[in-house]
Amino acid sequence: MIATADVGCVQVWDSRSHEAIGTTGRCCGSVRSVCFSPDSRWLVSGSSDKRVQMWDCRTLLAIGSPLLGHTGLVCSVCTDGQKIVSGSGDQTIRIWSCDTHKLIGEPVNTGGCVRAVSLSKGGRIAAGVDHDVCIFDIETRQEVALMKGHTDCVLTVAFSPDGSRIASGSYTSIRIWDVQTGKETLRLEGHTDIPRSVAFSPDGQWLASGSEDRTVRVWDSETGSPRHDSSITRRNMATNLLTMPINHGSS
Repeated sequence: MIATADVGCVQVWDSRSHEAIGTTGRCCGSVRSVCFSPDSRWLVSGSSDKRVQMWDCRTLLAIGSPLLGHTGLVCSVCTDGQKIVSGSGDQTIRIWSCDTHKLIGEPVNTGGCVRAVSLSKGGRIAAGVDHDVCIFDIETRQEVALMKGHTDCVLTVAFSPDGSRIASGSYTSIRIWDVQTGKETLRLEGHTDIPRSVAFSPDGQWLASGSEDRTVRVWDSETGSPRHDSSITRRNMATNLLTMPINHGSS
């Protein structure tokens, strides 16, 4: 399945036939971000109405009440199946329990607009905070690393499967960073408009990027060589489709 964010709802598509499966119940605001659970049984959305909502992928009905607490629009959500992480224009990152729908601990105060979040298996959160990529420890809520280099707002971030690298996209570029050193290792060029989404393949060999230029590109994440690009006729699909891991060797 593929999920795309839309005004007031999430639309779900069949990834093989490209046909629409259906839409979720109505949201009060524009949906800014969607993410599937690892088992694909449910997905989570973040909206301009400051809400985080879980949805059943089979029925497309809401699971429980919205997760409330943000005081600004929710720009990005991600989940590992046990926790949901949300980033907001209120300059905080919040961590929620998937079981209780309650906030876990105190919010992370970042000091800037959080437009993108990603969760690693090692218990760290990567966030696009204004022009920077920040890494926070999920237990202590402290910043443990900072990647500087983007000259525009960071709109998307993604950990590699082993947590050793982070991909980020801003208005002008896509970059890959070494988590241990904090250094940029690769810069990917080719999109002609804003890259809105990035995702590593499960083996970390490939990186896919979706852009407002209505293309999806697949890159070798070690060399930066382009492998494939596809045109998307629906604008929102190019900006939000990378909510599930891409398959190794997919095209």
